Amino acid sequence: MAFRRRSPGTARRRIPGRVSLLVAVGAATLSVGLSIGVAIAPASTPADIARATGTGTVPVSSQQFPDGRQLSLAVAPGAQRTLAFPREGRVTAMTCVAGGELASGSSAVSVNDEALILLATGQPLWRDLSVGDKGPDVSALQAELARLGHDIVVDGTLGRGSLSAVRVLAKGLGHQSAEWQTVPADLFVWLPAPAVTAVSCDAQVGDQVTVGDPLATLTRAVASASVQGIPAEAVPGERVIAVDDATIPVDANGAVVAEESLRILADTPSYRSALGGGQGQAHGQGQQDAGGQDGAVTVSVEFRLAEPVATLVVPPAALYAIERDDACILSGGTPHAVRLIGSQLGKTFVQLAAPATVTRVDLGVRGAPACR
Repeated sequence: MAFRRRSPGTARRRIPGRVSLLVAVGAATLSVGLSIGVAIAPASTPADIARATGTGTVPVSSQQFPDGRQLSLAVAPGAQRTLAFPREGRVTAMTCVAGGELASGSSAVSVNDEALILLATGQPLWRDLSVGDKGPDVSALQAELARLGHDIVVDGTLGRGSLSAVRVLAKGLGHQSAEWQTVPADLFVWLPAPAVTAVSCDAQVGDQVTVGDPLATLTRAVASASVQGIPAEAVPGERVIAVDDATIPVDANGAVVAEESLRILADTPSYRSALGGGQGQAHGQGQQDAGGQDGAVTVSVEFRLAEPVATLVVPPAALYAIERDDACILSGGTPHAVRLIGSQLGKTFVQLAAPATVTRVDLGVRGAPACR
């Protein structure tokens, strides 16, 4: 092939201006297009998500599941509770304050310069007790002394050890000459619970009081209480409610039935808040019904299992053949029947229908064999 050499004087052929402009515009368009393409192209799926939605296996973990639910507790208030003076005389000291706590084993008032002892016994002390006396009042005294840390046996018979424990308790509250041979019943102010809150203090220093006069007014008692709206899918098992710092057992229908439990509920801040009328500082959990203080009030509680159940935590993609609360999982190609317990934030809590060791589950469950 022959090549024609351009003579030195020959002018180089110029590309028309319009063509140059089109080339420039095309290059710019291509650049912008590439940029947009990079911007809108889908990012690669993270490895964890790809695994959870595709095939392969993922590890499972064990977790205690309490099946906790925020529900409403309907509470029917009972009678107003008061503390009464057990002896007559003149009030010589008073540390009770409205809204303050009155605790068993302490003192909040003195009569004739003797400190009266607050004591939460299952049965009020109604008689002086001597060594050898027996009965439920003795057992109640011993049980509370033991709860307060005294080393005694709760056997329902007042022995030297029980009498000594009463003396130690009294001396700790200022009774330096407490060498009684009997337990004086009029030394003790009965409390309905180990710690109660005074709505008001009904005596002051200088008052002359008699037996039975009011010392302090407490929060109203609780006549009855029951959880409302228990869901049908709640995990079976013994249940409790959590109210503030108290954990209270309920029966199969969600009712608080034990007298001690009702007393504990009566002294929770949430119940006091629900009652209103200055009977406790608001905690934002109690609400009073339109029926007023004589009607039921509602308190927000956590309704949960008394003992959490052990579960396996699996991704939803690992479940198949789901029928109501039953499902299957696959582990190393082996099917296992499970019961669905609950779910939370993309995790499913299950229990194995039969004992087995499962540490990983398969995600490719299409066409997996039946598990039951």
